[in-house]
Amino acid sequence: MAEEGTSSNKAHRKSQKQHGRSRRRHKKPKGSANAKKRRLKGKRSSKHRRHSSKRKHAKECKKRRQLSFDDNKKLLPGCRIGTSHFTFVVKKLLGSGGFGDVYLVEDDAKKEYAVKTEYRDKKVTPRLHYEVKTYAEIKKLKGKNPERVRHLPEMFDSACTDKLKYIVMTLLGPSIEDLLMKTDI
Repeated sequence: MAEEGTSSNKAHRKSQKQHGRSRRRHKKPKGSANAKKRRLKGKRSSKHRRHSSKRKHAKECKKRRQLSFDDNKKLLPGCRIGTSHFTFVVKKLLGSGGFGDVYLVEDDAKKEYAVKTEYRDKKVTPRLHYEVKTYAEIKKLKGKNPERVRHLPEMFDSACTDKLKYIVMTLLGPSIEDLLMKTDI
């Protein structure tokens, strides 16, 4: 039986060759490939430059996203975090809750923002994703009717690493807890 199967395979391949259908792909003529190599030898095409800049950008983003934590999974002051558009330095922890942590950060121009973080953990239900979607809808509304959403904070960017998800947003005034501490209630 093995001999019959082998001979039938040979017959099948032979019929494919007769009808112009071989299993091998046809190679391009050598002249066209060599001409292309000669064109690219002295200089890189714009396509290659574009891809190399993407790789360089990806490496820079990866460096910006290397975070340092303390023993309690909190970002350390002075740690640099980044998104696709900005780089920030963590100044201090503003607060923590069931959702995650909020940090005061500063960009290169010394402008302050708040960064809301969520530690990536399979045991915890992810909620930051829904907040990002909500802020995206708010941004759409802001374009149509800015007066309706003027009292809401603005989300500037979001990013994630293998350990952390975060969003960068407007730094608001003191917390309600801080205000209560200052008053005599």
